[in-house]
Amino acid sequence: MKKIGKRLQELRESKGLSQSDLASYLGISQPLLSQIESGNRNLNLSLLDKLCSLYG
Repeated sequence: MKKIGKRLQELRESKGLSQSDLASYLGISQPLLSQIESGNRNLNLSLLDKLCSLYG
């Protein structure tokens, strides 16, 4: 999961989004997003779907 988290972080940064911005879009807390990006938490399908819509 660490590779996925790292890639999610890269995508977020390439769009110029802060963790707070993206967390708000996803409807989750910034600390949870931080844990996902660091590979300590898994994504659920709902979040994955929203990320796919955002990043294409």
